[in-house]
Amino acid sequence: LGGVGSFNPSVFFGNYKNFRGCLQNVQFNSVDVFHAARQQVDPLNVYGVEWECSAEFSATSDQPISFLHNTSFASFPSLQTRQDVRISFDMKTRADRALLLYNSGRSADSDLLAVEVVRGSLKLTVNKGNGFLEVISRRVVNDGLWHQVEVVVDRLNARLTVDGHRKENRLNFGDNIFLDLHGALFVGGVGVVARAFAIH
Repeated sequence: LGGVGSFNPSVFFGNYKNFRGCLQNVQFNSVDVFHAARQQVDPLNVYGVEWECSAEFSATSDQPISFLHNTSFASFPSLQTRQDVRISFDMKTRADRALLLYNSGRSADSDLLAVEVVRGSLKLTVNKGNGFLEVISRRVVNDGLWHQVEVVVDRLNARLTVDGHRKENRLNFGDNIFLDLHGALFVGGVGVVARAFAIH
């Protein structure tokens, strides 16, 4: 129920991820499964379960998400855009240094898009294959208050706007004019493999 433990169901059913969400009123052959599990009646085995439904499963897209640990992150499929990128979000933190957004190309020296908190302010880093370009905002964002952030990267410029204050830099001209991103888009941190390539 909810996962498979050490059993590998891919042989029979394909490769499924464990369930993330809430279940209630589970009956199996007239047995209240959760009641039995809470009583730890043999042979039931419980792992990684909380006995209340987390608020995250009823959250709507306009509600904030919390990154509670220094290893926390969310990952999504790559942006996979070659021309224009526009990302906007609201954030609040007290961290002096942190990685907010990271999407790379196929290797450590390939194309890259990253947004970091550095000494309490935001830094945008872009590489289209012609070298790194940085745009640094001097607005303090680690004061525990909400801040509006917008990142725009087009063919010619990279722009970072924090609370309406815009900083812009012209992209390096060279043979590479496209932003070729292939890895996962990480928000709030990076996974173990991507950490080797990420900016620190």
